[in-house]
Amino acid sequence: MSTMINNSELYDALDLVGLGGDLTVATLSTLEAVKGYRVAAARAEEMAGLIRERIGHFLGQKSFLTDADRTGIPVAAARTGDDPEGVVEGAVPLAAMIETAGDVAAYWRGIGYPEEVIAGTLVDLGRQVRKTMAVTGRFGFGQADWIEMIWRGGFAQLGRLQFEITRSELGRTTPGADGELSGDRVGGGPDADQADQEDAPERGPLVLSTHIAPIGSLGTDVVEESLGQARPFFREHFAGLADEDGAFDKAVCHSWLLDADLMARMPGSNMDLFSRRWTVWSRPVSDGSGIFFGFDRRFKDGERIGEILDELPCDTRLHRTMIDLWRDGGHVHNCSGWLTLPQ
Repeated sequence: MSTMINNSELYDALDLVGLGGDLTVATLSTLEAVKGYRVAAARAEEMAGLIRERIGHFLGQKSFLTDADRTGIPVAAARTGDDPEGVVEGAVPLAAMIETAGDVAAYWRGIGYPEEVIAGTLVDLGRQVRKTMAVTGRFGFGQADWIEMIWRGGFAQLGRLQFEITRSELGRTTPGADGELSGDRVGGGPDADQADQEDAPERGPLVLSTHIAPIGSLGTDVVEESLGQARPFFREHFAGLADEDGAFDKAVCHSWLLDADLMARMPGSNMDLFSRRWTVWSRPVSDGSGIFFGFDRRFKDGERIGEILDELPCDTRLHRTMIDLWRDGGHVHNCSGWLTLPQ
């Protein structure tokens, strides 16, 4: 990565992953800090090698990121009165993923992804940096595990929705007595608990796990367009997998936006109509999902909802609905659902 610093190739890479413009200076400062710490630089290069080895091998993989990788390193330019060390969360994986973005793009190009799909998928890295900034108030990369999964290659942003190749028995098995499912990668998303993800084996047919990026309305037309693209896109570009029985026939979704209790308070809204598309199979309580995605607060704040309700903004219908739900003693649920994709 050090050979890319301060040259046009690096600036192209930053634009590729959505880290150009107002994020450029902070990103460059972070990359320089990684370069300047011998241990961090060595780990970034090791990590880049691991990422390259995994491109195209996306089923059954566990994250190689450690707690130390996620914690971050001091960056002089990030020092403030509140944080004199200026630690940037996820600095080392950020450097490694910027370095390997071109390799991921080359893989997708090689299997026929259109350029607009490549571009639309890679910019999720910058989106996750902005999410970390919104949650913490500081530049950082708190969702490195999520982007590491995308960088394996079995993923695409198709219009409004994102799709990930995985295996699931959702909709084909019966929930356990506790309402949970065995064999599914439950809760998959940028805030999902990493230990749960690593312990969950992938079983069942190939499906497309559907993710909802924060990029605008969930209007019926754009959702239907994305769902309509998904099956033919993945059958074309992953033809070696498409021969499996039932491959990509179904989509699954693990999201708090499928919560019937919450959506019943917003009847007829785009989010309500989206949730009704899915047959919900499990719905564990997850106020952390609601507070993280809905209010840009730390996931753990979901454990103390009653203490922070008066701090939450009421500027949108969704915000007001969630606050009312919590004031009434309700909870947000991170639901798992499935649907059959258009042929």
